[in-house]
Amino acid sequence: MVFALSRRSSLVRPFVCLSRRWFKTAGAENASIDILRSIERLKSAVDWDRAESKLQRLQKQQQSESLWENAAYAQKIFQEAATLQSQLSEVKTLVSEHNDLCQLLDLAEQSGQHTEAMECTSLLMELKEKAHNKLFRHMLDQESDRMSVVLEVHAGAGGTDSMDWADMLLRMYTRWAEQKELRTELVDKQHGDVAGIRSAILKIETNHSIDESPDIFDIRGYVYGVLKGEAGVHRLVRLSPYGSTPKRETSFASVAVYPLPQEAQRPKISPSDLRIDTYRASGAGGQHVNKTESAVRITHIPSGIVTASQEDRSQHRNKTIAMDMLYAKLYKIEVTKQQATRLSHLSSLGSNEFGSQIRNYVLHPYKLIRDLRSGHQSSNVEAVLDGNLDPFLLAVLTSNNSQSSV
Repeated sequence: MVFALSRRSSLVRPFVCLSRRWFKTAGAENASIDILRSIERLKSAVDWDRAESKLQRLQKQQQSESLWENAAYAQKIFQEAATLQSQLSEVKTLVSEHNDLCQLLDLAEQSGQHTEAMECTSLLMELKEKAHNKLFRHMLDQESDRMSVVLEVHAGAGGTDSMDWADMLLRMYTRWAEQKELRTELVDKQHGDVAGIRSAILKIETNHSIDESPDIFDIRGYVYGVLKGEAGVHRLVRLSPYGSTPKRETSFASVAVYPLPQEAQRPKISPSDLRIDTYRASGAGGQHVNKTESAVRITHIPSGIVTASQEDRSQHRNKTIAMDMLYAKLYKIEVTKQQATRLSHLSSLGSNEFGSQIRNYVLHPYKLIRDLRSGHQSSNVEAVLDGNLDPFLLAVLTSNNSQSSV
């Protein structure tokens, strides 16, 4: 992750000079620069200049003798001022702590006090983690960020290899959720002709029981917030295991991510706007699944959105699952203010082919996974494909925030 530091910022100017010299203690300089970057991102997130100006204006209003003539308005003024004061104080506290630690470390190194220098470096590392946590909490402050998700994977260009690649992506996200001890449910899975899957729908539930302090960020409480950046086309380059001779193949699969609203947050749907069809489930079958019309397909007529479920043996359960997916897709369209059909919404993800990918997974002739938005990369492809996604998720999240200045 690379950020441009604003040297003109009045907030960081008092100690920018401290970061110009390289600290001798291992890790200290990088930690200091990381903290400065987080401070700059926090300033952007709270819109520092506007927030300061607005706080001063609110504080003047608080001093007005006529303010309490309207008690409701006065309460709103005090609440808004308190929120702004808290946001600005958080950043100022980070600035002060960083400045103090840098000065102490500088003195310790100049006087040859190695133990004290190591202790200051350790405290800088802790402050770096604290700054990161505050930054992520600021970036994930939307109602939808704390929701569970419905994640769709679709095979793209590349035939059997792409179907196998879609199955690998499904496993990657499932393993990520399992490592976080999050509940998952495979809502739908369409198997490929030879191997892999044509498509699959995975539900991942946010852990709402996590007790967080202001300085702690737990990714399990923000499942949609961190996974929404995975929407797009994923490209795989490897030696194909399908064929008489090994040959390098490029495969594509697309991922769509939808927030799953709880009952009170669901958009209103009129029963007359729905067409519900039942049919026999496809697949390997068994004693029950292919013998009754247990599969359910729901079409939302105004938008053209279609959802379906056939994994459960119960038609009632499949209908509930299909309705949950419909609520999720309508909610996402609502919060992003997109009055488009299902087809045009998916087209925003890009074509499921070369030139539109968001991340490259190269397994041959070398091993490297690189995100094309954040620039984050890793050569430990086995770990990433086994669910070690956090560095990529957080890098994309920070990159998106940097570009949008939200």
